[in-house]
Parts: sequence; structure tokens; C-alpha cells
Amino acid sequence: MAVYVYTEQQIERMVGKLRRSRIRFCVASIVILVMALLLGLYRPILPIFHEPMRAWVMALLTSLFLLPLLKVIWRWRSRPDRMRNSLRETRVEVSSGTVGVSGPFGYKRQLSIREVVRAEEPHWGMGLYLRTSNRYPWILIPRKLDGYEAIKRELAVAGAAVVKTSIHTNWEEWLFMMLFIGTIFCSLLTHNIRLLSLNLIVALLLALGGLFIVKASPPVERARMRSARLGMFIPVVFAAVALWFARSG
Repeated sequence: MAVYVYTEQQIERMVGKLRRSRIRFCVASIVILVMALLLGLYRPILPIFHEPMRAWVMALLTSLFLLPLLKVIWRWRSRPDRMRNSLRETRVEVSSGTVGVSGPFGYKRQLSIREVVRAEEPHWGMGLYLRTSNRYPWILIPRKLDGYEAIKRELAVAGAAVVKTSIHTNWEEWLFMMLFIGTIFCSLLTHNIRLLSLNLIVALLLALGGLFIVKASPPVERARMRSARLGMFIPVVFAAVALWFARSG
């Protein structure tokens, strides 16, 4: 059995990249929030500062920038250490008949090579995705893991040839994500009652589809996706509130 882990040099490079991305996010968030504040003070006649748009703009600024910014600042010192520990606990084990990935918080997923129907290496992805006949359970072998190319060769010898793809998600998951964002924008940009009613129906169907995807995932994945169940209903909340504003206004 071969065991692959992150080297200390790789871990420090990834932690450094995390620090840089957090600095960029903080700077961008502060600039956007300050600009919104200045516009509110000096250009209050803009449509975005009048109802019903004002409530949506405040909600978006708070959820996309203010709260994440406060969260990043609160965990500024602890997040790099947590990332180091998480990477040190991540390991891939490859034998002649099985491949397994283990990580922090007791995460462990193992597949028989016979279960792997395809091994995808997407251009826009984090590494090698091992797929089974069930569309939703999969194993991710991180691209930056030490010995990544050796893992690919071992899998090819075992019968799981690597296939190049564009994205790692299934097509229905990609469609779900686009509709998820689309229903939220529809709630923000239109006041037509019929269109908003249709948007609410689509949002409800999306929530049911998202719950099905979570349920179809392996038990270990479902345990890690508890908050995702609530997230499925975000478009429903946006659509319902927008419809209520349209009917009452």
C-alpha cells in the first residue's frame, strides 16, 4: 500500500496563498462597503437607496461583504493553523484493489477500484475525481498532494484511466447552480407578480432537487452537508419576500 500526504513545503505555500487571498478579499470588501456608504450619504436619490431596492441592497452588502469580512477578521490568526492541521491530516492510500482518502474530523472515504467507472481530471477543478456508477458519490484526490502524478499512474495500472474534462460537477449540478443564482437575481430585478410567482415555483423545485442531491450523497458526505440543506431554501426566501413586496406595494 502506498500512502501520499502533503509535504511541509506544500502546506506552507498553501497557507501563504490563503493569507494573500484573505488580504485581497478584505481590501475589496472594505472598498465596496465604503463606496456604498459614501453613495448613501452623498447620492441618496439613487434608485438603489429607495424601497424596495434598498432592503435588497442592504441584505446583499451584509451577506456578501460585511459578515464574511467580520468572520475573516475574527479568525485571522486561527484560520492558518486550522488549515495546516487539516492538510497534515489529509492522506490518500492506494493499494492494488482499493483507493481511499482520509482527512480531518474523522472524514474517510474508500472505494474499490472495480467501483470506479471513470477518473476525471477537470481543467477547472482541485484534482482527480473518482466517479462510481452512482453519479453523486465521488473521491477527490487533491492536485497539490505530493505524489499526485504517481497516484494517477497507479490508478491507470489498476484499470482506472484518467479522462480530461472541463468542470468536475455533473451537468445537473451545474444547471442547479445557474438556476440557484438566476432565481435570486430574478427576485431582485423584477416586480412583475406573475413572473415572481413563477420564480417562487422554480425556487421550490430547486430546493427539492437540492435535497435529493444531498440525500443521494454517501452518509459521510451527508453528515458534512447539514448546513447545505438550509442553504437550498435561500432562493425560496428571496422569491417569497420579493413576491410579498410586489403584492403589498
